[in-house]
Amino acid sequence: MTEEQLEGFKELAESIQQNTQQAYEIYKEEVDRIDKDNVQNVNEIERQLDYLLTYCADEKILLLFKKLCRHYFKIDPVATAEYVAIYRNMWEEDNQK
Repeated sequence: MTEEQLEGFKELAESIQQNTQQAYEIYKEEVDRIDKDNVQNVNEIERQLDYLLTYCADEKILLLFKKLCRHYFKIDPVATAEYVAIYRNMWEEDNQK
């Protein structure tokens, strides 16, 4: 691997890290608001869960996903279980291989 390629990977990794941090800041506000205000709107909750799934490789965002799942479980346990299954399919299988 050339030094130029290595630098390109480093820049890509930094970009991904910055993007993930920005996502965390945005989604943390939304998840906290949904939980604090006891939002019952299924579409709003599922939209946030969909967004969070994209970033669940990050531990902080995974914690937000879990927090929102606990909130959603009180509203629709079956749909929440489906989101947990989607998470496992997306992230846990990759980590076990």
